[in-house]
Amino acid sequence: MGVPNMIWTGKLGSKHAIILPCFHRQYELTAMVQRLSKEDVWSVSKKLLMCLQEIHLKCVIHADIKPSNIFLHVQNGSYQVYLIDFGYALIVNERRVSSQHEPSSGSAAAIRGGTILFSSINWQHDRPISYRDDLESLVYTLLYLRFGQLPWWNPRSGHIVLDEDVVKKLKQTWVDLPWAPTELVDLWHYARELRVDEKPDYGYILGTIFRDDKHA
Repeated sequence: MGVPNMIWTGKLGSKHAIILPCFHRQYELTAMVQRLSKEDVWSVSKKLLMCLQEIHLKCVIHADIKPSNIFLHVQNGSYQVYLIDFGYALIVNERRVSSQHEPSSGSAAAIRGGTILFSSINWQHDRPISYRDDLESLVYTLLYLRFGQLPWWNPRSGHIVLDEDVVKKLKQTWVDLPWAPTELVDLWHYARELRVDEKPDYGYILGTIFRDDKHA
């Protein structure tokens, strides 16, 4: 769910190639934010959580969750979500998981090419990247989806905080703001409390934190 199907892979001359569906930029999440109703936002949020669940079940850490890597497609009257760009993704070797958490490919340093706006606090501290960091980045993405801005970034006014230390502080204090959505605050705390080698419990997340009656 939520990952584009591969059309073809093989060699083109001396190069290895992969062909995936082409998504139009007008369906990128950043372009869709102002067009989504409250009900759409709730539905898309749950579908993104289910998409991340499928990825994590395959022992893959996306490591670059952000709106520009998410596309929406209307299908049978509802939105289908697609998570793209696995250029920074890590594959976890669960037989070697320890408190140090060593992925079987990639490294924490390699994914510093991500963006500070949606990165986890661990990412900003150069700590090992894990499933919990995908979940934390998704919280910031869903916060942006809900309000069209973040406490450290407002694309409409052009306001953006570039100082990493200030962004770290804002990422740790936004949960105390009176307008912060309860389910996102709870999801943020849950992600922050996960161990580095621990997979999120999506049954709990979807069945308790994102229970449908909370949206009613």
